[in-house]
Amino acid sequence: MKKLFIGVVITATQLFATNGSSLIGMGPKSCGMGGVGIGMSHGAESSLINPALISSVEGSEISFAGTIFIPDVEYQGSPVNSGYAKSDSAFSLIPKVAFVHNLDNQFYTGIGMWGTAGMGVKYNENSSQYGTMQMGTNMQIVQFGVPLAYKSNNFTFGVAAIVQYGSLDIDYQIPIYNSTETQHVGGIMSQDVNFGYTIGVSYQINNLTLGGVYKSSIDMIYDGVMTTAVKPFESAGVTGITDHLETPAEYGVGVAYTLFDNHTLAFDYKTIRWEEAKGYKDFNWKNQSVYAIGYEYKIGQWSFRGGYNHSDQPIDSQMISINGGAALNQFNLLGAPAIVENHYSIGTTYEYSNSFAIDTSVGHSPEATQTFQTAHVNPETNELYAYNVSAKHTQYCVTLGINYKFSSIN
Repeated sequence: MKKLFIGVVITATQLFATNGSSLIGMGPKSCGMGGVGIGMSHGAESSLINPALISSVEGSEISFAGTIFIPDVEYQGSPVNSGYAKSDSAFSLIPKVAFVHNLDNQFYTGIGMWGTAGMGVKYNENSSQYGTMQMGTNMQIVQFGVPLAYKSNNFTFGVAAIVQYGSLDIDYQIPIYNSTETQHVGGIMSQDVNFGYTIGVSYQINNLTLGGVYKSSIDMIYDGVMTTAVKPFESAGVTGITDHLETPAEYGVGVAYTLFDNHTLAFDYKTIRWEEAKGYKDFNWKNQSVYAIGYEYKIGQWSFRGGYNHSDQPIDSQMISINGGAALNQFNLLGAPAIVENHYSIGTTYEYSNSFAIDTSVGHSPEATQTFQTAHVNPETNELYAYNVSAKHTQYCVTLGINYKFSSIN
């Protein structure tokens, strides 16, 4: 009989500089300002943030960028060992490219590709004493988008058609009761492609810009991955799980104000709808309210940026005796430690010429620690032994990008 050590990850999330598992920014400019971009244009980079704001491009613009994300994730989940095990997943590389063309100062279009996920956790065999079950997860998500914007006087409407590719793999070793042996579970890598859209608007009054955006959910089905991963724990109350893992819908508003042509202050508010997203809602993720504030100062060929982003973590502690709550608590902290809440960032742009510029940003999320209660069930006596599980999570990210602007239209 298997030892019902209630805990296994089922969501290998995109844990970059994140709100929950969503990136706070889509490129070096937005990342350098705490993720703001709903009411402030970042040129071609705005394609996926708010497609209405690509209307700031005067001619044509192409942007290439890459983010190096360095996580530091630790976990403690053993009732007899109080130490922490460290995930071996060292870093992820996230690519981005976007092209925008001004058709006639009224219509704007483009194309882009953004990596929005690319991390998992990997606990080696030496970590088993800390209750990790040698968990290994890997999730990759890439979005391809085609934005189109229409501008009339001070008002702009934009829409972006999104094609999303994703892959997911989960495996772990489950202890076998009264044995030194373990059983391997998972190791099924599955892929899916699905479609979504983003709708954005903006309105400019002198130096004030107002923006709004809605991003649709995108349902992904990873055949056999989720259902296989949780099957050994159905008797512990983890039921109703499917192979869906849906990218949640988002909506938000933003405002930006420019003073003296070189000082810009921007603020965004958005909500991420985890409670309606398939997969995430099965693990009781809660909707997030996200607040971001950013500042940009331009002097000569330089632009300097800074920002702050805050959102409460989406995972809540569950009652361990109801509906598999003990398992859900450990699932979330072991495989989806989306517990960081504060992000600080800085960034720069240096314009070598009117056409060519280099963008950089650095972000940091200070260590966050969360502790939930879970339980061990003795299969012979059916006795429940409660104990704590904990996760620590720190994030660093560095984004580098280049921009090239082609001549304006006549």
